[in-house]
Amino acid sequence: MIRTIGEILPHAARRYGDKPALAIGSKRFTFNELEALSNALANGLIGAAVEPGDHVALYGPNSWEWLAAYYAIAKTGAVVIPINVMLTPEEVGYIVRDSGTKAIIAAPDKGAPLLDIRGKGSLSHVVL
Repeated sequence: MIRTIGEILPHAARRYGDKPALAIGSKRFTFNELEALSNALANGLIGAAVEPGDHVALYGPNSWEWLAAYYAIAKTGAVVIPINVMLTPEEVGYIVRDSGTKAIIAAPDKGAPLLDIRGKGSLSHVVL
């Protein structure tokens, strides 16, 4: 039985394996490929000391990277804090400080302006 969001993709990968899971433009991903991508990022987050219950923000447009990051965060047991891409860096900074976010996973164009807020409040990592 699936009990958490972080268990959904691993379950689907075991069940559907190399069947198509996602198509975005010309890119295609199987369930196994998405599982591997999200595992790699989850391991990186754990290596960056993200622990269950920590807050990790996700700041980027709809993309396959967003999906892999979403499941990676969930696999660590951290709380996903999705942030609207239309917000300014100042607004994102407020959300990060107010929510106690420990790490941000962001699209490069969105995350680069946030590098300066590392070390303020709980934020220790900005992943582009």
